[in-house]
Amino acid sequence: MFVTNNSKYEYDKPYKSGWNMLPSLFTKRGNKVLGVGKYTFPFFYFYYLKFKPDVLIVEWVPAGVLPVFFNQLGLIKCPLILNWGDYYTEMMTNYPKEIIRFFENYMVKNADYITTVSRRNEKIAKKFGKRVSYIPHGWFDSDKKSKINLDKLKTKKKNIKVVYLGEQS
Repeated sequence: MFVTNNSKYEYDKPYKSGWNMLPSLFTKRGNKVLGVGKYTFPFFYFYYLKFKPDVLIVEWVPAGVLPVFFNQLGLIKCPLILNWGDYYTEMMTNYPKEIIRFFENYMVKNADYITTVSRRNEKIAKKFGKRVSYIPHGWFDSDKKSKINLDKLKTKKKNIKVVYLGEQS
């Protein structure tokens, strides 16, 4: 079961990385996946009781807060994994920072396990004493060199400008 802020969770969509690709892979291998989106997540517990998942994956504030609360009360009988992608306190600028910080810390402190694409979030989770896995999102200096040499475009007067759109894995 996957609880997200997305308006409609399309688990048959061909996502290319992260937790977003797992439901698609699970369903292709004959497993059942239930995606609960932002219009239905307030009722996630009814879905949880009916679906009886082996694992519950949550992400984002506010979608993850209610499942984590029910987990803390002992009403969730399977592992709850927080997919902590962004540092929401800094990213969700349309909301009061103090509220987002409270909910984010609450989710981190009370999830059974955490995955993250951020080394910063990994360090924070470890400070809370949480089991956490860092899942790289992007590239590292140790990666193979590309056949495309952008240094040729660089001059003393002009640096290279790169625009990145999309998701990396």
